[in-house]
Amino acid sequence: AFEFAAYPPGRLDRSAVIAISHTGSTGAALDAVRLAAQRGAVTVGLTDYPDSALAGAVAFPILGGGGREKSLPKTKSYPASLLRHYLLAARVAENRGGAGGEWAHALFRAPELARTVMADSLPLVEEVVAERPPASQVFLIGNGPNVATALEGGLKLQESAQVPAHAWQLEEAMHGPWSIINPGDWVILLAMRGPGLAKAQGLAEALQHIGVNLWVITDEPDAVPGARRVTRLPAGIPELFTPLFAILPLYQFTYLTALALGKR
Repeated sequence: AFEFAAYPPGRLDRSAVIAISHTGSTGAALDAVRLAAQRGAVTVGLTDYPDSALAGAVAFPILGGGGREKSLPKTKSYPASLLRHYLLAARVAENRGGAGGEWAHALFRAPELARTVMADSLPLVEEVVAERPPASQVFLIGNGPNVATALEGGLKLQESAQVPAHAWQLEEAMHGPWSIINPGDWVILLAMRGPGLAKAQGLAEALQHIGVNLWVITDEPDAVPGARRVTRLPAGIPELFTPLFAILPLYQFTYLTALALGKR
């Protein structure tokens, strides 16, 4: 939002601008939508506060339920915002004659699938937390829609557990940064079925040669042959929607790591 307000693109009169703020009071988000409205854009706000400044500043507020999240490292607002984005995209696609109706039907199963993912992933998460030395670094690597998952997971590890965590885009990671990964470090690789899978598999093979502790989150059976720690997401979810579920094991990992380190 800050970058948008500081360096706005041209032709906003032909644009829709969506601002995201859990509390609806983030200054940069408000600056962005006000600028956009002044320049003729359609403005949309995703917030969980119906009486917030953001809800009042936009033409179309899209509200979430549950009110304000009490904890500073927020975990509820991120997947709730994702779900609202996906439902909005599905309705736009449906109005344009696309597959939006099918997408929306699949998204309505999200709560059920989320419960399944959390129940299935917890034993492995507990194992990873028990095995990871407190001083070891954590690297999160994703591509496509799951670059955001890596960034969100890294942020929560930093905020909640104060763990040295680094989040990278897959191709960027392979062009230099990965050289700081040492034997014994932990790498969480988001390897979903899609255009980036083959490259993720290549990185996983290289990482295993240098002796890292690899944890793969994937929806592809046997995505990384020989990987010992694998969290499998339900099959058949479009790659675009996998961030809804891929973030959940990372939240579990963050929470249990924070408890193990005495961060309450």
